[in-house]
Amino acid sequence: MAAPIHCAECPVRRLALFQPLDPEEVSIAEAFRTDFRCLKPGSAIFRQGEDIREVYTLHGGWAYLYQNLVDGGRQILRLILPGDFFGFQVDMGDGARIYSAQALTSPWLCACSPPPTS
Repeated sequence: MAAPIHCAECPVRRLALFQPLDPEEVSIAEAFRTDFRCLKPGSAIFRQGEDIREVYTLHGGWAYLYQNLVDGGRQILRLILPGDFFGFQVDMGDGARIYSAQALTSPWLCACSPPPTS
């Protein structure tokens, strides 16, 4: 799978559950896109405690979010499926991730830099 040339042509847009974006909103989103990558199964997408530098849209494959527990265990928070937007946190706090993301299959990800906070 190759990276979409323009966000307006992205196949994930067909999976939208909410109101579609107008062309101006799509061009704003495209300005924040930094990369499109494929990972190997079992690869870390990001780790708990890391600084938040990107957010993601899953284009293909499966991934999951989890938290490391104080007793050494792991709690699975949710599965990530194609079309899901993930990696953001409602409360950014100190800017460190409160959970991790890992690939289950060979996922294709679109990475975006979050807009600066004021």
